[in-house]
Amino acid sequence: MKNFLLCYILLCMPLFVFGNILSLFAVSGYNITVKINGKQYDSVAIQGFSYEKQYTPVHTLPFASEMVFKGEKFLSPGFYLLTGNKETLIYFIISDDKTQNFKIIIDDGEVSFVGSKENTANQVYMANIVRIEQEITQLEQEAKRRRQQATLSNIETQTFIDSLMQALDAISTQRYNIQQKVIKEFKGYLIASLIKASIEMKNPPREYFSDKNKMENYYITHFFEYFPWEDFRILQTPVAYNRFLQFVRLLNMISEESAKTFITKLFTDLQPYHESYHFVFDFLEKAIGIQVSNSFMEQPYIAMLKNAVAYPKLEEAKKLRCETKLKKLNKNHPGVKAPDFNILLSTGDTTTFYDILADYTLLILQNPDCPTCKELREKLEKIESLNKAIAAQKVKVLTVYFEKDEILWRNYLKNANSNYIHGWNYDLSIENNELYDTYIIPFMFLLDKDKKILEKDIFWIEIESRFIEIGIK
Repeated sequence: MKNFLLCYILLCMPLFVFGNILSLFAVSGYNITVKINGKQYDSVAIQGFSYEKQYTPVHTLPFASEMVFKGEKFLSPGFYLLTGNKETLIYFIISDDKTQNFKIIIDDGEVSFVGSKENTANQVYMANIVRIEQEITQLEQEAKRRRQQATLSNIETQTFIDSLMQALDAISTQRYNIQQKVIKEFKGYLIASLIKASIEMKNPPREYFSDKNKMENYYITHFFEYFPWEDFRILQTPVAYNRFLQFVRLLNMISEESAKTFITKLFTDLQPYHESYHFVFDFLEKAIGIQVSNSFMEQPYIAMLKNAVAYPKLEEAKKLRCETKLKKLNKNHPGVKAPDFNILLSTGDTTTFYDILADYTLLILQNPDCPTCKELREKLEKIESLNKAIAAQKVKVLTVYFEKDEILWRNYLKNANSNYIHGWNYDLSIENNELYDTYIIPFMFLLDKDKKILEKDIFWIEIESRFIEIGIK
């Protein structure tokens, strides 16, 4: 009776209601069939892209001529590799939860997709791009061959250059048209965003190459010009990862002021895209915002923190963390006077930092037992220009211990360099009043006679060149 009643209800239901019920029982998850002809492997794996490990195995199967990779959950949208043992066979794209049931056929190196229009289109697109790159390479080789011909007249050389530029422009136009066609046809798919993100920045005008400011401003304006921040899926791909690495390298090449402007523009442009904002912030914080790292970039990182603190959609916990970091970093900058503090000297006398008079002071905040501090002291003793400046009474080196273990400090004095001044901030004001950023030690400052900071967190390898700049020989 129950079965009859159920059948009756289903028959009487409107078609759209019946369809909705059936969708509840639809198979979810991924179902990717892989057929390989012409090669054998111990195992075949699907690997997903990640920033931390590049590619991480998602599903591995023993080799068979036809394998079916199944999972109850859908694969996250992003970029995937198919590998045999450790050999990359093909990469494929997952855009959403609707196109995770398809077949990959690899026949003696030739790859085709069945049931995935997006990946099929990507195969055609990449073949076209490879062909275009080959044409560009051929033009470059021809240009190199022509340059080696000393018999060409100036007119012939200029004619060839003009024809070469026209050919390159034609190829660039062809590539752009191919890109735009796929972007339009696959609007909303990951392939469209991947192509947008991979569109290269146009070359700046020739006259910019002789003007550093113009070049830097051009990069600030155009580096991310085509990047689809609105599509969070793009951030899960190596295209985005490589672009961010290029960006970090660029920050290291341009002036500090331009780097700050670049960072501020980037995060201001990202503000409408909440997920992308957080993702890029976390990535760049790891890349340039870790103080103990050699890649730490203080001023650009401060610009990041300022933008984050002012971002209305930032979670309160993250905002508080950024405000705390900003407070620590936003002090003791070059051009301002260093804070004064009390010192107990190795002689037993007490004084203040400002009472130690010198044309220049190298202030070292340190812990006597810290291995890195010991290493720094050893390296400083070998810098000939520093030793000469100390002997000529142009520079004084002041090491300061700012924690509470007086016995530790006094034991350190037994073998301390007699050419340096050694002090203990006995009232612990440096630490308690947060006069200096002591997040990492050792921390060195170079100051002038008025205790104005010339260099914050100066590295030992920079001392000699910095002395030359300020006229210490």
